[in-house]
Order: sequence, then structure tokens, then C-alpha cells
Amino acid sequence: MRKPFCILLVLLFSCFLFASDLYTVEDLLSLMEVNSTDVRKAREEVQKAALDISDAKASYYPTVDLTLTGSYIANPMEAIRINPADYINIPNVATGGYVTLYKGQENTYYQFKLELVQPIYTSGKIPSAVRLAKQAYEARVLALEKAVEDNAVKVKAQSAALYFLNELLTVVSETSELSDRLVEISCSAFENGLMLESDYKSIVAKARATDSAKAQIQAQILSLEAEISALCGLDEFSASSLSFSEKEIESLYEKLDIYSYEELKNMAVSGERTVFRLMTTLEIISQEARKLSSASVSWKPDVALVVDFDYSGSRFPLIETDWYRQNDWGATVTVAVKTTLFDAGSSGRAVKRAIADSSEAEIDFSSARSQVLSSLAENFGSYRSSQAEISYQKALYESDLSIRDIKESLMGSGYGSESDYVQSLIDLSICRSDLIRAEMNRAIAAYTVSYLCGL
Repeated sequence: MRKPFCILLVLLFSCFLFASDLYTVEDLLSLMEVNSTDVRKAREEVQKAALDISDAKASYYPTVDLTLTGSYIANPMEAIRINPADYINIPNVATGGYVTLYKGQENTYYQFKLELVQPIYTSGKIPSAVRLAKQAYEARVLALEKAVEDNAVKVKAQSAALYFLNELLTVVSETSELSDRLVEISCSAFENGLMLESDYKSIVAKARATDSAKAQIQAQILSLEAEISALCGLDEFSASSLSFSEKEIESLYEKLDIYSYEELKNMAVSGERTVFRLMTTLEIISQEARKLSSASVSWKPDVALVVDFDYSGSRFPLIETDWYRQNDWGATVTVAVKTTLFDAGSSGRAVKRAIADSSEAEIDFSSARSQVLSSLAENFGSYRSSQAEISYQKALYESDLSIRDIKESLMGSGYGSESDYVQSLIDLSICRSDLIRAEMNRAIAAYTVSYLCGL
């Protein structure tokens, strides 16, 4: 019993290892939100915008600056003493000896200045700056949401494309093998005089075209693997690592088919879409920037309360003894008014630029709306045409199956040739390839329409 049990454990562990290397689309989306450079950069921009709000609000509060200098004097000025008797000659008046006029300079000298500046009135500059910072923060948050949405649709569409291309590669590889077999049969027929040279060369050219298509598909797979790896921050990712569920894409088809084109258009240009919420916020930012520029024009004053406390002397304040008796200190309270009288029209031009930026924001909004509608029309048309192509290819596939069965029966009865049978297999394989391409185009278009409409 122990040996079968150990084998079972090894098999389960192996299955776990293989399963751990598989990524579903949901797994890739989770990795993208953490590792995508676009998303990470947008997330950092949100953090910086939050700090900008704090900086803007800090302008309401006072700023306190402290300046402290200390000096050591190697050769200080000595004390000054005089004898009054040397200057006063009055009979019968005794002098009291030397008198100290200056005690002399000490080796240390300190300067201390504390300045507090409290804004009182700023002509609306600080409130405008705070509102501008808040709107900029909202824009950064929306830009982060948009970055996640943009990269999410890339991951979904590229995963679907990679899945279908991998299926297509398998079918085209089978077609290539069948084409090589048909070339062998045709070469023998040509050498025996049973086939024209032009027909033989045509068959060889078609075989080489299949090889070229196979190489192109392999290149596309490599490109998609690299793009998904970069989006999700994976060192290695291959088509074999993808676990794609066709049920999910089928459920998306069902959801899309509920809506008419007009309904999808209305959803695509809805103000609830992230891109339009972002554009609206950018318009508000331009308006707040215009208000801030208007508050900064000439003759609009700023009023502030300035409080200065200064000290200078040979004793360090609050630490060494007798510092307040031997040294000088003072305090000043000032109300300061500052305004720009003349700036050669610079502030006026700033206002005009802000107005132009506001107009550009409105133009960008209209342009974004047009681009969304144009992209929706293109992808919705691709979605519908792919549906029709899939129906056609399925019908054609059923027809090719019947032809293959007939060719197989004729070859088995001796009335048909192997070349005809192989050609029927090639036709069937080509039909399968076209069907897979149509399904891939439909999936990519469906994901794009879903993204544009916010489904």
C-alpha cells in the first residue's frame, strides 16, 4: 500500500507544480495591477498629488524661520580702563583709581533670529491653489483608473489573441505537413509525366505560402508573449502558460448581443465613463488655474503679519547665565502689504494663457468623444462582420467535411487519387484556420467594445 500511496503523492505534487505555472486571465489582470509600469507610475502620481494638497493647505498656516549663528573670536578686543586723575585736575579732590569704560570683548558671539509670517489676505490665491490641488488629485485618481482599464483590455485582448493564435499554429502546422505530402505526390506525378510543370510549381508555391504563414504566426505569438510579460511584470511567459476559458468570452458575446448599436453609443459617450470624467476634471482644473492667474494680476495685494524676535551677544540664550542682562534682544510685530505695481503685462498674459488652456480642454473633450465613437464604430463593425464570417466558415467546414469523406471513399475504392484526398484535407484545414481567425477577430473586437462602453 505504501508504494502506490507514494506514487499518488508524487503525481499530485507534480500536478501542483504544473498548475502553478498556469495563468488565467484573472491572474494576469491581478499581476498587471501590481506590476504594470503605467499603473505603478500613475499610482505614484496620485501620491504626489496628495502631497500637493497638503502643501497648498499649509499656506493657510504661518511659516516660522529660525536663523542661528555662532562665532569664536581668537583675538577679542581688550577692556578699556582710564584713570580720572589723568583728565581731571581739581585741587583737594581725590580720585578713586581706574574706571572701566568697556569690559572687553569675549571670545564667543551669538546671533539669533526667529521670524513668523502669517498670511492674512491673499486676494484668493490660497483658496484657489487648494481647490486646484484637490482637482489635480482627482484627475490623478481618474488617470490611475484609466491606466488600469487601458491595460486590462490589453491583457484580455492579447490573451485571447494568443490563445487563438496558438490554436491557429497547430492547424497551420498540420496544413504544412499536408502540403509537404502533396508536394511529394505532385513531384512524383510530374516526373512521371502525369502533371504539368506549371501545376507542380503552383502546388510548391502554395506549400511555401503555408510555411510563410506559419512563420508569421510564430512571430506574432512571440510578440504577444513579450507584451503580456511586460504588462504583467513576468520574467517568462509563453502561450503554454495561459489558461484561457472560452466560456468567459461567450458570456461577453451574450452580454453584447443584448444591446443595439445606438445603446452602445450612448454608453460609450456617457459622462460616467472614466475617460470623460477625467476630461471633465481637466476642464475644471483649467478653470481653477484661470482663477488663480486672475488672483495674481497686478495691484492685487497680499497682507501678512510678520513677527520678529532677535538676539545678539556673547551668551547663548536660554542656556548660559545672565544672557538677558548682558546682551541685546528685541521683538518686532509688523503688518506687511505686498503687491506688484508693474510687471510689463506678465500677469495679464498669464490670465490669457489660462483662458486658452480652458478652451483647449473643451476641444480635447470633444476630440475624445469623437475618437471613442469612431473606435466603437470600427470595432462594432468588426464584431458583427466576424460573426457573419464565423457562420460562413462553419457552413463551409461542413461542406468540406462532406467532400473529404467522398474523396476518402473514392480513394479507398480505387476510383480516387491520394492527391485529391490530401487536397481535401488541406481545404478542410484552411477552412479551420479561417474560422479560428474569425473567432480571434470577434474576441478582440468584443473586448474593445466592452471597454469602450464600460461593460
